[in-house]
Amino acid sequence: MASNLERNKQIDGIRGLGALFIIFAHTVNAHRPSTGGSYFWEYCVELGSMFVPLFFTLSGFLVYESLSKLVKSAN
Repeated sequence: MASNLERNKQIDGIRGLGALFIIFAHTVNAHRPSTGGSYFWEYCVELGSMFVPLFFTLSGFLVYESLSKLVKSAN
């Protein structure tokens, strides 16, 4: 890859935070109590599920942005 491409650190940070929430939600979902339990666990899983589309959208944007810069620099 070209080393002259800049990284968008803010979007990378949000994407990383989203990935952490997704991992946390999967961990909570795998180890939550099967009987009763509090709504906290349900909220954690719901929150992690909300970050999945955000993660993929931001990842797609970053891939498009880097490829766009690469094409422009080649021309």
